[in-house]
Amino acid sequence: MTKIDDSLNVTINIKWLIQICVIIAMIVGTWYQAQIKMISNHDEIQQLSKELLNIQERLSRIENKNLKSLEETNKTLMQKINIFNKDK
Repeated sequence: MTKIDDSLNVTINIKWLIQICVIIAMIVGTWYQAQIKMISNHDEIQQLSKELLNIQERLSRIENKNLKSLEETNKTLMQKINIFNKDK
């Protein structure tokens, strides 16, 4: 019968040890690349969001300018129509 004590002998094949180390290195490398890519994507999304807000502001100014121009044109046309209607 075997004796139970505090000593434990663990043996592992060198080939297996190297394979385990390579697998762990690949997992860590993949995780690191994924983290870097996510940070890069997050920064790019923030930059695009800022650009979108800038474009929306410029578009709003252009729309307001065109709306004022259309209102003025409409006002002058209505005045011309009223002049013709008064003559009749």
